[in-house]
Amino acid sequence: MARKVRWEEMFPDEIEAAVAAFAVAWLPFGCLERHGPHMALGNDALKAHGVCVLTAERYGGVVCPVSFMHMGGDECELSRNWRAGMGNPKLWGPFLPPELFYPMYLALLRQMELLGFKAVVAITGHYGGPEHDMRLLAERYMERSPLKIWALPDGDAITYGGIRGDHAGRTETSQLAYLRPDLVDMSRWPEEWSPMLVAGKDAPQGSAELGRLIVESQVEHLGEGARRLLAEHREWPGHGTMSFAEAMAIWERIWAEERERLVCRP
Repeated sequence: MARKVRWEEMFPDEIEAAVAAFAVAWLPFGCLERHGPHMALGNDALKAHGVCVLTAERYGGVVCPVSFMHMGGDECELSRNWRAGMGNPKLWGPFLPPELFYPMYLALLRQMELLGFKAVVAITGHYGGPEHDMRLLAERYMERSPLKIWALPDGDAITYGGIRGDHAGRTETSQLAYLRPDLVDMSRWPEEWSPMLVAGKDAPQGSAELGRLIVESQVEHLGEGARRLLAEHREWPGHGTMSFAEAMAIWERIWAEERERLVCRP
C-alpha cells in the first residue's frame, strides 16, 4: 500500500510523522494552457503533481496541492513572442503577472520553512522561461535561510534515453498518457500539423509505455536529489524563520534592482 503523501488528504498526525521522517515539501506548479488538440489544458500542472506524488510515495515527504496559476501568456513578453510565432492561437489559460506569481512563490517557500520542512523541491511543468526566475528567487531566499530549495522544470528531471522536455510533443504526450490516460485523446489529432495546434509534430509518436519510462527516470532523479538536499541541510544557530515582510523584500529588491535578470517580464 502506497504511503499517504497528498497534503490535503492527510490527518495532523500523518503529516507530522511524514515531516519527521523526510522533511521535504514537494511544491508542484503548472498552468492551464492549450497543449495541442489531443491533451487536456491542465497538462503542465497535472504532470508536475503526478510526478511529485509518485516520488513522495517512494521516497517520502509531503506533496502540496498543485497550483494551476502560473506565469505566462500575454503577461510575459517571452510568451507573447512565442505565441506570435505560431500565429497567435488562443491559449485558453488564465495567467498571473510576475508581480503576483513570484511573491506567491516566495510566500509558499516561507510557509514551508515555518512548518518545519528542511527542503523544498519546487517543480514546474510549465517551462521555457519561468523556471529560471523560480531558480533565481530560490537562490536569493537561501542567502537568508538554511532552507534547501531545488527549483527546476520537470523536463530537467528526465534521465531516460536522452529525452528532453517539449511542448505537447512526444515527451509530454507520453507523460500524460501514463499519468492520466483519460486526458489524452489522439483521435483528436488532425491529418496535417500546423503551428496553430500548439503541439510538437512528433506527438503521435508518444505512448503510455514511453511515459512510464520517462516518469520512472524522473522519480529516481528527484528522489535521490531530495535525499541530497536533506543531507546538505544545516541549521543556522540563532536563525528564525523570516517574516512575510522579509520574504517580500527579496522580491522587491529583485524587481527594483535586478529586473533585467528575470526571463519572464511583462
